[in-house]
Amino acid sequence: MPKTIKDILAELTGTEGVLGCALVGLDGMVISGHFIVEVNLDRLGALMSSAYNTLDRVYGELKQGSVLHAWVETERYCFLIQAVPMGLLVIVVRHDAALGLVRLGARRAIRRLEQTDM
Repeated sequence: MPKTIKDILAELTGTEGVLGCALVGLDGMVISGHFIVEVNLDRLGALMSSAYNTLDRVYGELKQGSVLHAWVETERYCFLIQAVPMGLLVIVVRHDAALGLVRLGARRAIRRLEQTDM
């Protein structure tokens, strides 16, 4: 079983179709990340937390509760933003990835992250 946050993120990145992932604070600060493609982690963290916080505010005003996760597809990639106790898990995915496998990998990673010492 992975012991560090980096190990957990590396294992999640090993999921078919996943290009990388990061653990980001709600303030946008990157806690850790692991990518097999080039990415500006600081920029990704800041923008993904901003997107999540905006969605959470919108759905809160609609009285729908907190956003648990968001799936966004762009021309280039797909993004899964998942709320976790320590912030956000951001996963960058190819279009041909199986969403079910990605979500399963994310759930497994979240369970392991909850068992790590921050």
